[in-house]
Amino acid sequence: MKKLLEQRGKIAKSPRETFRMAALENFIDDPEIWFDFLKKRNLTVHTYNEHDAEVVIDICPSFSAEVKKFLTSIGVFHDIP
Repeated sequence: MKKLLEQRGKIAKSPRETFRMAALENFIDDPEIWFDFLKKRNLTVHTYNEHDAEVVIDICPSFSAEVKKFLTSIGVFHDIP
């Protein structure tokens, strides 16, 4: 997303700013969903407990669906099962 934004002359200085700009450019529907993915990802960086791992695993289907929508919106995928 960040590279696509840069190609459009938009410079995001943080992941959250990237998601906000991506929504404005219609790359994604809702930056709040991506903020949650970021929060869950950050859980995994310095934490090693089973509950946090389960929380992250639980969002995998949702994350996968959102990534597919993003890739479709930028023309990478056309027919995604």
